[in-house]
Amino acid sequence: MFADDTKLYANPLTNYDHLTKDLQALNAWCSEWLLPLNCDKCTVLHLGKNNPMLSYNIAGVPLTVVDYHNDLGIIISSDLKWERHIVSITKKANSMLFLISRSFCNPTPSTAAKLIRMYLRPILEFAAPSWSPYFAKDINTLERVQRRATKLAPAIRHRPYEERLFIMKLPSLYRRRIRGDLILTYRAFRDVPIINFFTLNNDTRLRGHPWKLHKEQYRILSRQHFWSCRVCNHWNALSRNVVESPSVNSFKNHLDSLLSEYFS
Repeated sequence: MFADDTKLYANPLTNYDHLTKDLQALNAWCSEWLLPLNCDKCTVLHLGKNNPMLSYNIAGVPLTVVDYHNDLGIIISSDLKWERHIVSITKKANSMLFLISRSFCNPTPSTAAKLIRMYLRPILEFAAPSWSPYFAKDINTLERVQRRATKLAPAIRHRPYEERLFIMKLPSLYRRRIRGDLILTYRAFRDVPIINFFTLNNDTRLRGHPWKLHKEQYRILSRQHFWSCRVCNHWNALSRNVVESPSVNSFKNHLDSLLSEYFS
């Protein structure tokens, strides 16, 4: 539950009866507290290839089945691919970039960099660890927005993209997503409920820090690129002094220094 957004989920192959009972119990609770559910805004999203796609209803009113749903700003599709979400946020970012270009004439590289940080990054990076793309076309679609944005400054417009990033002191969006994954992982080790996402590698023969993660092997591509799986190699490659930073800000400073050397 989050504000007025509520989700019920379960395995329909084994818990269909429980799911329908929970749905009716939720409807009864809402009616009792004079907060009736709007059935037109209640939808069903079926996930998984083996999903029987059973029907659900509230007080006899069948719920609409959808292929995707906007969940707290993240568009989740039934195939668990992020193309639809990426297309949506790049469209918003390009609209914002158009407004910026009309409002700021010939900005300096430093001013253009501030505009990118303030107005474009929040759109392109909101909750990125949950939907980080793994297909090259999606990665390029996101990076193309920042590539265009770095051309706001006329003084460096005709220089290569990597050189524009260096002058404006901006990392690529791909590097920013790696940074976001690692920061979230660091915070997970300080939060007991989130730590359940990971399995520690207890092999004492490994070098480096003592908090190395065991990378699970999955058959499904979307699961292979889930946050707790894709971050393992990057996290395990960190040095001990970075992982054992005393605070989040200290971890960010050590991490930025390390990433600058790695991507330079």
